[in-house]
Amino acid sequence: MSEQQPPGQPQGTPPHCPGQVQGQAGQTGQLHSQRSTSQESVYGVPTYSSAATGYQGAATPGYPAATDARPGAPGRIAFILALVSVAVSMLLALSFPLVARAFAYSATSIGSVTAVGNILVLIVAIVALVFSLMAVRRPGQQILAGIALGIAASEIVGIVFAWMSNLVFSLANL
Repeated sequence: MSEQQPPGQPQGTPPHCPGQVQGQAGQTGQLHSQRSTSQESVYGVPTYSSAATGYQGAATPGYPAATDARPGAPGRIAFILALVSVAVSMLLALSFPLVARAFAYSATSIGSVTAVGNILVLIVAIVALVFSLMAVRRPGQQILAGIALGIAASEIVGIVFAWMSNLVFSLANL
């Protein structure tokens, strides 16, 4: 089996380790029995074990830490969910005359259909808000996350204020 030659070393020259003593005619001596507290690898780069760093999953020196395969994924997901919440809200508003006719202008039926639609929009908007807040805190492009944050927040505020105003007017008429 052949060993790989370190970069920058002529072919046929044995590698020199920091812990070895180079003798005459290219012979290598014994390793030093004592090493420093930061152990060194064959090429003089310090190596660290998880015991030395104090936690598991320490990144290997020389290699980048593992990152998300798609850094903009939460922002895109938040943007898509925010658009879905707007689309459902618009469909609910546009279908209101049809729902009113279908239920013969029954206030209870119209209110229940509207409430179910608004709850669905509220849930999707809250999920979009959570994803956009996660994406805003990550490094990288954050424009979609910012747009989703604004859309989701406005949907949530709009639904909550509509419910509060309906509650206030219902209680005032009692």
